Amino acid sequence: MLRVSTLPPNLHKDKQNPIQRSTALNYRAIGPTMPPSEATILSSFLLSKSSLQDVVTLQQFTQFFPQAKRNSPLIKHIYNDIQQRRTHTTDQIRRNIQVEAKVGTKRLLAARRKAEKSRRKDVDRDEVMVGDELYAAGQKQVDLREIVARMEVAEDLLKTELEGLHEETDRVLEEMKDIGGGLSDLRYGKLPGEGLEDDLVACLKVLTDLCERTMTTERCKSNGNTFDTNKIPAMQAGNPMQNACLS
Repeated sequence: MLRVSTLPPNLHKDKQNPIQRSTALNYRAIGPTMPPSEATILSSFLLSKSSLQDVVTLQQFTQFFPQAKRNSPLIKHIYNDIQQRRTHTTDQIRRNIQVEAKVGTKRLLAARRKAEKSRRKDVDRDEVMVGDELYAAGQKQVDLREIVARMEVAEDLLKTELEGLHEETDRVLEEMKDIGGGLSDLRYGKLPGEGLEDDLVACLKVLTDLCERTMTTERCKSNGNTFDTNKIPAMQAGNPMQNACLS
């Protein structure tokens, strides 16, 4: 019986150098390379060499200042501050990439659902046009594979909606924790006393609304209404209770 090699033509033993042997072992171990995911592509494009040290080192950053100021310790503090801000930005981009990857999955499921609805409308239209001839010929049976495919689509949609509900619940819970932590400043007297009563009432109203939203989250969809704190006077910029209510 003839044995067919599973390796590419250029990876046979008799003509292998060390690099080719390593490639052959990897080919046997992992097989063909899988295409990169959306999150991998976005991360490679947006987060590659994103740290400040990859752009400019501290020594190079010091050269931007006049000769008389290069020995100042403030230069290192400025560099560290810029580095922290850049790290915060890259972390936010990384979170946005994960969200975008999930949104892409949801869009795919929505497109499949839309195509399924369109197909059903076409089937219903054909059934109406056929009319009595359809019933005369007997009721059409649905294929088992089609039923399984529909059930898989419905399962994916339910999982997506459930994930959205979990995300909404976690976000509301974090908002409640932030408000509770901010109100701890009131216990230790860190907030100014002027106008404190009105701001405290507004803050408690926010907490009440969040509690009500938590109780109704299971009836909301993943793309439901979001809580806009900018519409509440106590949450607007410049208000002394802003840092106490929201982080």
